[in-house]
Amino acid sequence: MTKKNKLTAIVALVALILITTIAFAVSNRSKTSSTDESIETASSSSSKEKTNADTVAEVGGMAINHEHFIIFKANFLLLNAVQKNDPIPSDRELLNQLIMEGLVVEQATQQGITATGEEINEVIQYERKTFETFKPTNKDQEAALEFMKNRIKISGHPEDEFWESDIIKEATRRSVLSGKYMSESIANGTFKDVDGFMAYQQKQFDGVKDQIIYK
Repeated sequence: MTKKNKLTAIVALVALILITTIAFAVSNRSKTSSTDESIETASSSSSKEKTNADTVAEVGGMAINHEHFIIFKANFLLLNAVQKNDPIPSDRELLNQLIMEGLVVEQATQQGITATGEEINEVIQYERKTFETFKPTNKDQEAALEFMKNRIKISGHPEDEFWESDIIKEATRRSVLSGKYMSESIANGTFKDVDGFMAYQQKQFDGVKDQIIYK
């Protein structure tokens, strides 16, 4: 695989893992709220109830702050609107998925998997291009795009600085590690396919869910 194709594959993996694993997490929900209501609620609460440094969940040695959660949600909403437009999960479901990602990142780190600066930048540029060129075709997509715009505005940074900020780089690094861990684990036979990886994520989460402290 050429260097360019490898980076493109990593971008695709990050998008895949973000969308499919969250879709899996909400697949058994008996009732879903509308996209507009979910996004509007998250947008208003994110700016009024929490500050960026506030911790929203803790488990073991892992702590997730509000800014990291909002970045994760904004990325999901944008990619979901572009690619699948599935029902929007609740904030708790998205937060649980972020915890699952953290558990996978710990496993990836223990196995020596790394994310290079070039890989991280490639994914960031993909997300930025998606944001800047996306043309909404319905109200749900318009709401998702507006949420992302508000996320940039709330950060207090000019747009260029936002995309180059440490919080964006760290969130992207975690997504790349998670995607590479999934890819390598499927390639070496640890998991049969993406469904097997998602089942593993759920099992990891089930093992710690009683220890999670939500703020």
